[in-house]
Order: sequence, then structure tokens, then C-alpha cells
Amino acid sequence: MPGVYDCAESPAGLRWRLQECGLPPLPTASALWSRLFPELHTLPACAPVNASLHPLRAGTHDSGSGWVATPFLCDSFIHDSTPVYPGALGVLLSGPHLPFSIEAIVDVCLEERVPVLLTFWGDPTPYVARAHAAGVKVIDQVGSVQGAQRAAQAGVDAVVAQGVEAGGHLAGEVGTVALVPRVVDAVAPIPVAAAGGIADARGLVAALALGAQAIMIGTRRIATTEAYAHSVYKQKILEANEDQTVRTTLFGFGWPNAPHRTLRTPFVERWLPEEQRGSEQRPDEPTIGETKIGGQTVPLQRFMGFPPTPDASGDLDSMDYLAGQGVGLVNEIKPAAEVVRELIEGAGHILSTLTKEPEL
Repeated sequence: MPGVYDCAESPAGLRWRLQECGLPPLPTASALWSRLFPELHTLPACAPVNASLHPLRAGTHDSGSGWVATPFLCDSFIHDSTPVYPGALGVLLSGPHLPFSIEAIVDVCLEERVPVLLTFWGDPTPYVARAHAAGVKVIDQVGSVQGAQRAAQAGVDAVVAQGVEAGGHLAGEVGTVALVPRVVDAVAPIPVAAAGGIADARGLVAALALGAQAIMIGTRRIATTEAYAHSVYKQKILEANEDQTVRTTLFGFGWPNAPHRTLRTPFVERWLPEEQRGSEQRPDEPTIGETKIGGQTVPLQRFMGFPPTPDASGDLDSMDYLAGQGVGLVNEIKPAAEVVRELIEGAGHILSTLTKEPEL
């Protein structure tokens, strides 16, 4: 429910904080991330959930770059977003559930010179050479060491190691703390971003300790003023605790048998004993509402995995509220820039505290 951001090279980031605290700079791997992704070096990006930060509503570079989930992608959206986030718009390529081909999406992205493609849920190999030829970087999100090694062999520019604590669709079964250092070791010197359960400055510092050079945050970014999420969705994020999410395949209509982490709403609790029903693709599943995709009104059938955006209407209680286990750390809706600032400043404070001499 991915934001990627550099932890060492941002002018307002941890390099300055480390110097302020009298600490040495972070390892050169973080500098490598900045050299590879200069367009992201001051810009945290939200994770690519369907209700991600809307680039046209953010209005400030400090609030972070945006990943656009492919169901909401169109060439006009990319074109209109570029002046707001020059060099900071990424597009997620994932899943077999799309009503159009991945190849068509890649064509649009390359024509519009999207700076970064984030691949997920499959082999990135067919897209890396084409992207690089067009001057586009590729990041692959993985949930296992094997997936990370495949991405490295494909020639990607960076890897996101997604722990099973993450919200949204999940590629693996291993937690962030165990997965990230293994992926870092497996793909070095390719830079790695950590994802899954990270929602505050403590998670950022922990990710650095695990060897990551960046982090991806999603659940925390849903509860921002700019997030393109329904107000009901934001409120549910504020009210939920870490034990109120579940890894399931329930919302599998259109993407069957694909594990994802979502909130344990009364609707989810009702259907968990029969979660396979969600992947059966039954034509008689009732329509529970509608939303807009690419500017077009689309009916929503029960068990479709589309979290409610402001465009959604109908039986909101039956919709998919993707969220990670870090949800318990989210208790206030804030501007995205403030969330980013708190992460950076909080991490600097933690690092300075850790280096203080203990009082005897």
C-alpha cells in the first residue's frame, strides 16, 4: 500500500540530520540510490495503492512523489501530472486483473516519459530493456529473496522488499525485519527500499539498520489530506489497530487467489470462513456500487478489490479497505508534507539519542 524516499541524500533529510547530530554519513549505498533516482531524492512516494496520493492535489514537492496504480492510469493523467511533479511520477505495473494489457500501459508510459516504472507480481524482465532504452528507470517490488534475485538478473535499477505486514497485495510470506537484510545481501550493490509495517520515524531508522537505502510507506499516506481516498476509508484507518488487519484472498473478483492485507471490517469477518467465494468470479455476484476508472463510471461487484476513492458510492461497508499492520500507528489526518517532515526529523532525533553516552 506503497513511499519511496532517500534517507541520506535529501537536502532536508537525514544527511543533514546526521551531520547535525555529529554522526557519520550513511553508507554509500544511499548515495547510490540518489544517483540512480535524482528525481526522487527529495521526494517520498506513497505506495501504489488505488487510493494513493493524488499528484494533482498535492501541490508541493515536499509532500512526495506519486505512484499511479494501473487501473487509474491514462495518458492524459500522466500528462497533466507531470508539470506538478516533474520527474516524480511513477506508474505501477501489476496483476492479471487489468482490463487492458500491460504492454499497452508500458507503451503509454514510455511515450509520456514517465521517470520510473514500478513492477510487481511477475517477471520484470520483458520491460526492463525497453524502459532503459527510453530513459526510464525500473523498480521491482518483491516478497522473497528469489524474487529479488530474478529482478537483479533482469537488470532493474532498484528493488522494493515488501514484508508481509504491508497492506495491499502481497508477494510473499516473510516479515519485513527478516526479509529486508536478506534481499539487501542478495542483490548488492543494487539499492533496496523496505516496505511493510513502516509508519513512523522509528520504522525508518529500523529500515536503515536492516540495510535498506529507502522506505516505502502506504497506510500512513492514506490518512493525509491529499490522499485520493474516500473519507470513510481515512476514518477507518484512524480507528484501526495492528491486530485488525488480515491477510486473505477474499477480494479476488478480477484477481483470483491473490493474497492481500485488508482491514477486518464486519463484512470481511462475515465472509472470511468462505473466502474462496471471492475468487470464484461468479457472474451473479451483486453490484454493490460504482466508482470511476480513467474518468469512466465502472460498476463494482462484490469482492472486487478496489478500495473506495472519493468517486465511490454504494455499499461502502462491503468494499475493500486495504491496510497494513502499521495502521495502529496512524492516528491523525495530516498534510503529506507534514508526514514526511515528521519522518525525517523524527529519525534524526532517534539517531542522535542512540549515540548519546549513557548516564551512569
